[in-house]
Amino acid sequence: MGRGTKYKLWPKSTYSSRECPDNQMSSVLLTGASGFIAVHILDQLLVKGFKVIGTVRSDSKAKFLLDKFANPNLSFEIVPEISKPDAFDYALKKHPEIEFVIHAAAVIPRPTSKEDFHKVYVETTVEGTMNILKSVKLHAPNVKHFVFTSSIAAVIEFQKFGGPEFHLTEESWNKLPWEAVGDNPSLAYSYSKAEAERSARAFMKDEDVKFTFSSICPCYVFGPQKFVELEANTSTNSEMVLSLLDLPADTPGPFNQHFGFFIDVRDVAKAHVLCVTDYTKFSDARLVFAVERYSTQSILDIINDKFPEFRGKIPVGNSADHDAFIAHAPFTVNFAKTVESTGIDFIPLEKSIDDAVKSALKYRSLKNE
Repeated sequence: MGRGTKYKLWPKSTYSSRECPDNQMSSVLLTGASGFIAVHILDQLLVKGFKVIGTVRSDSKAKFLLDKFANPNLSFEIVPEISKPDAFDYALKKHPEIEFVIHAAAVIPRPTSKEDFHKVYVETTVEGTMNILKSVKLHAPNVKHFVFTSSIAAVIEFQKFGGPEFHLTEESWNKLPWEAVGDNPSLAYSYSKAEAERSARAFMKDEDVKFTFSSICPCYVFGPQKFVELEANTSTNSEMVLSLLDLPADTPGPFNQHFGFFIDVRDVAKAHVLCVTDYTKFSDARLVFAVERYSTQSILDIINDKFPEFRGKIPVGNSADHDAFIAHAPFTVNFAKTVESTGIDFIPLEKSIDDAVKSALKYRSLKNE
């Protein structure tokens, strides 16, 4: 099975239409549907009663999700390479009923050669975003709203980092030029997310389109996988959390290598669904999420408290180091517009880490069976 293959699964008893009376006739195209965030978006859309056409890169990913969700409102189209100009044409032409598009396909920042940065990050993220916007304009006459999964990386003003003016709001933008990326894959990723969102907003302003647009910029995303089997494909943020489970107990501190703000993956998904269910309210919205400060130390504190089996096997550190470090953190944020408009009751860091570790332990147990 190749490009354009459509999977459909019709279970006998696992799906109940009582869960979804309101949106049963609305269809959503969800790109990158097998990703960490996207699988949670997919789950919440199905619960709300939407029909979802997901795009994934391979037949095996489509089959896995169909087997797991077992929902007749879910189908897939195979899009192996989103950077191609016509990558989404087939799916959109085949499904003229699509009313909403969530572009969640993304590249995870991984170490790679500097020579590959443009292809890995810019072509996939920036050109992939522009390709689907152009395809929606040309081939999806019924689309009402487009949601773009951006990132806090598009918001952070790296040139001000650590200075007195390093204060972030929904109006902040990453202005890092490509020349400043150097050989840093995280900066290449950050550049690509900012440039993709900027280009998308310019497209919406300059082109004669019939649909509206919103972007979602989450900070560090923690939390459990929807299905534990997906732990092998986890995000870099989750990898950081789970790597602490294997950190030797005598590792010296202080543990402030990673710090910032977090949001739980289920809340990120909820924000995407809100932009679909109330798309007129969120037309042209830029939602930026930073729920709670964290550091490596605060995560170690949670793991040691919640999982006694790891006590003595991983570092304890010093909780006071977290408090002192956060008190002098080199930035402040104010995303009140996002908090007020979405009304989300955010999952706290403690629960997010607790659920993430439980998910990882289930996966490890599954692997050892």
